[in-house]
Amino acid sequence: MTACMACRFEIDVPHQQFPLECGHFLHKTCTNPLKRDYNMCFLCSHKLSLNDRLKIRQLEYFDDPTHATCFYCHFPIDVPHQQFYLQCGHVMHFMCAVMWKRNYGQCFECGKKPTAKDIDNVANIELLKTAK
Repeated sequence: MTACMACRFEIDVPHQQFPLECGHFLHKTCTNPLKRDYNMCFLCSHKLSLNDRLKIRQLEYFDDPTHATCFYCHFPIDVPHQQFYLQCGHVMHFMCAVMWKRNYGQCFECGKKPTAKDIDNVANIELLKTAK
């Protein structure tokens, strides 16, 4: 398995793997936050190419009404064990929770700050990632 260069979690669902031109990989769900917040590969500092950005833009319009949608990356959460619920009731992917905590620290949907329990839950996810 390959680790995502943005959230550092293993990409354990093959259809979630998104290759960058620099040779590194992302979860498809990590592409939108990466493009929005950084526009570069974290591992090699290579700027996202025009081709990478165009492919990411095509992904942005993917919609699946049968699954909950992550408020951070706006992708459906199609793997149930990847759902991370905030105390305010909104949901995101586990890997998005790690990047969200690092960058914003509030729910995009309702504007509420994370509770101490939210922060502890994200910290526990990060511990799971490093324990592997």
